Amino acid sequence: MTPLILKSEKVYLWWSRRTIARIFQRRGCMKRTGDDHLIPVEVLRVYPYAETQQSLGLPETFMVFLKGDDTRVVAITIGRSEGQALQLAIKKIVAPRPLTHNLLQNLFEKIKGTVHKLVIHSIEDGVFHAYLLVETPEETYHLDCRSSDGMIISTLMSAPIYISAEVMEEAGQ
Repeated sequence: MTPLILKSEKVYLWWSRRTIARIFQRRGCMKRTGDDHLIPVEVLRVYPYAETQQSLGLPETFMVFLKGDDTRVVAITIGRSEGQALQLAIKKIVAPRPLTHNLLQNLFEKIKGTVHKLVIHSIEDGVFHAYLLVETPEETYHLDCRSSDGMIISTLMSAPIYISAEVMEEAGQ
C-alpha cells in the first residue's frame, strides 16, 4: 500500500488509494455504468473555431469530429487549451514540461493504472458526459470526466474511444 499525502490546513493525512477511491465513489466522481450499445469512434479532425463575437477572431474553441464505422460524424466543441493539448497528443508532440494531462498520464503509470477506454455516454443540455475505464491492481473504476479531457487522456495512453448509441443518434450527422 502506497500512502498518498493530502494537506488540509496544515494537517497531513495518510490514506490508501482504496480509501480515496471510496471517497470519490461516494461523492459521485466515480460511477459504474453498463457499456451496452457502444460504438467505436476515432478522432477524425480537430479544427480551431473562431467565435464570431470576438473582435480579434482568435480561436477560443476547437471542434472535434468523431467518426464511427458508418457515415455519421459527431462534432464536439472543446476549449482552446484542451484543443491544443489534443492536437499535441494526436501528433505525439512532447511539451518541454508536463501539461496537466501528462501529469495524469504519469500518475496512472505510477499507480500501475491502465486506461482501457473512454466512453461518451450521454448528452445533457448540449454537454457531452463521459467516463474513463481505468484499471489498477486493486480495482477497476469508471472515472467521470469531461469528454475533452477523456479524449486527450485516451489519445495519450492509446485507449479506444466509444460513443453510446443514444449519443450517436442524437448528435450524429
